[in-house]
Amino acid sequence: MNKFYYIDSNGTQQGPIDADKLISNGVTAETSIWTEGMTDWMPARKVPELNEYFPSSTPPPFTPQTQSASNASPENMPAKPDNNLVWAILCLVMCCQPFGIIALVKACEVDSLYNKGDYQAAVKSAEEAKKWSMWGAISGIVFVVLYLMLYFFCGLAAFLADKF
Repeated sequence: MNKFYYIDSNGTQQGPIDADKLISNGVTAETSIWTEGMTDWMPARKVPELNEYFPSSTPPPFTPQTQSASNASPENMPAKPDNNLVWAILCLVMCCQPFGIIALVKACEVDSLYNKGDYQAAVKSAEEAKKWSMWGAISGIVFVVLYLMLYFFCGLAAFLADKF
């Protein structure tokens, strides 16, 4: 078994010492350790031979399903979802105001929910904004088509009434 050197709390190099005696000498997971074969000093928790004495405590990998406001932090949050604000505004101005208003409200919720750390709610609001914008655009197109058909058939009826 290798003999280890460590830097004590006073900054003094100590050792060589057996691995099983490191903890009793005040070595912690963050204490700098060196042994033969290592290129540089490193924390005890990163030395593979010492895993049984200083198990690494790595956090579980991030998955969006486990994200909530209580454990949110900027470094483990995925990228902010597209809020679909442009589509909501276009729907409001050009297509169907009732659906456009709902889409605009949902699009505006995305940023605030994401900044609070509630990623799942932000994604849901983004999807809702997209859905309401799409329904507004479809209903606007249907309305225009029906209006043009009515206009055409009324004109045709007037034309035929003059001829007969």
